[in-house]
Amino acid sequence: MHRHVCELFVATMVVLVVSAGPAAASDVDAQTDAPALQHTDDILPDEVERRGAYVRLDVGGMWSPAPGISVVNAPAGLGAVDAGTPDAQVSVGGGVGYRFSNWFRSDLTVAFAPGRDFTADTSGSAGSGALSGSMTSTALLASAYAEFAPESWVRPYVGGGLGVANLSLDSVEQQMPGGGTTAFSDNSEWNLAWSLAAGVTLDVSEALELDAGYRYINFGDARTGTGSNGSHVTLDGVDGHEVRFGIRYLFR
Repeated sequence: MHRHVCELFVATMVVLVVSAGPAAASDVDAQTDAPALQHTDDILPDEVERRGAYVRLDVGGMWSPAPGISVVNAPAGLGAVDAGTPDAQVSVGGGVGYRFSNWFRSDLTVAFAPGRDFTADTSGSAGSGALSGSMTSTALLASAYAEFAPESWVRPYVGGGLGVANLSLDSVEQQMPGGGTTAFSDNSEWNLAWSLAAGVTLDVSEALELDAGYRYINFGDARTGTGSNGSHVTLDGVDGHEVRFGIRYLFR
């Protein structure tokens, strides 16, 4: 009897092992075939971080409100000058800079506006006359800019700069009330200059950026040399409003 019980127990164990084998093998195969989950950092694209040195070129237009024009040491009765406005002129510029991140950059630039003619009327007890001449401006500015929406391809910005400016007055003449002309010698002045800017950066590629913006520049004062009658002309508080378009190439 014991022998029959043992034979029955062994037969039952064999059946269980045989039936369990395929199930275990299928579990192993399932575990082997299951794809490994990837981390999201391997799936999602990295944010483009723009940084490095860049060069820039700009072109635009500049216009100025009427500066304070006066004739210093003028003959009696000819000292008053009505407001005169310089003509608008094309402005060009360029420079080098460094982009520290998508939201901050700085650069060193030169801005040049050639030969802007200006005229003004003079009046006094001796009668009325006119004043005319040409003004050229050059500004060297170190500027910094903060850009908004750093992850976007369109980024508004604001900025400011500090530097020096040269104002050159050429061919300045005063038409005298009774006829005749007083000519003043050419002269240039270096002044402290500062600027404020606002605009938008547009990404063309990872290395190429377009710039469209507005800039205000305060150039300081200008004056001529002495004329034949011992007087000279001064322009106080010369400033410029500039709309410019530029391109920047980033060395990544």
